[in-house]
Order: sequence, then structure tokens, then C-alpha cells
Amino acid sequence: MQLEYYIFGEHMHLQYNLLPREKELSKIVVAIDGSEASIRAANFAFDIAARSNGRCTIYLVHIIPSQVLMAHSSGFFGAVLTDYRKEIEQEADRWFKKISAKVRRSDRVHIIQKVISTGDSIVAEIVDYADRKRIELILVGATGKSGLRILLLGSVSASLVTHSHCSVMVVR
Repeated sequence: MQLEYYIFGEHMHLQYNLLPREKELSKIVVAIDGSEASIRAANFAFDIAARSNGRCTIYLVHIIPSQVLMAHSSGFFGAVLTDYRKEIEQEADRWFKKISAKVRRSDRVHIIQKVISTGDSIVAEIVDYADRKRIELILVGATGKSGLRILLLGSVSASLVTHSHCSVMVVR
């Protein structure tokens, strides 16, 4: 197994050679939760796309988890109140704009922004989305936002590595 070293910005990344060298990544998903780690993951995706010789689509995805255990529950599994969903979509849109503002526009890099509400787990939804879109790489932050979400999203990154059918890069 060959090790490769990549330097992205200020961070050095060590990666096992999971994909053939001649394989260009054309579809990448980045799980966005507004945390610094997820924003760094998006920056990694843009660095990878910039080094690509072909066209690359980057999907910036924010998952709204099931509301059953949250105070905003509407009583239906996976259902999200309209006002709460709008609030989350506006917050996600601010994150997407912050991330996209750092990217130099290119005909070769296409950015798709998606907010998904699910009754499934965050991991199941990301894996399913990646399968449907035939994604080649998922990037996710090692930890999420503060408080309880750190535990949740830390487990998300670990579970994605275990359950995904494509390569996963966890960014600190």
C-alpha cells in the first residue's frame, strides 16, 4: 500500500492511495454544518478540484436531521416545521455563500448547494445521497459545532468512514 502526502494550504494530509493515480475525481460531496471543520473540508474539496484536469462537481450538502427528539418536532417522523426549515435553510445559505466566496470561479468546477430534510440518520442520508449521485469522495469535518452537536457530528464522520461505498476524507 503506497502512502501519498498532500499539502493543502497550511495543513499536511497523509492519505493511502485508494484511487488509481490516473483517476480524476469528478464528483465530491462535502457535508456542511457551519463548523470550522466543515468549512476546511470544503476548502480541501476546492483544492482537489483545482488540481483536477477535468470537470468536477462539488456538492455542498447540509442535512436537517429528524426532529423527533428535538423541541421543534411537528409530531411526524422526519417532518420539519416550515418556519424552522426556512430558518435552517437561511443559515445554510449563509454558510454556502461564505464557502463559495473563497472559490475562484472556473468552468471546470461546478458547485451545487443542497439542504436535505430526512427521517433517516445524517449518515444514512449522506451515504444514500452519495450513492444516488455516484459520488467518488465524501469530505467531512472531524467534529461539528459546539455542545451536543460535537458528539453527533464526531460520530457522523466515524460512521461515514464505516458505511460509505466511496472514499471518505475526514478533515481536522
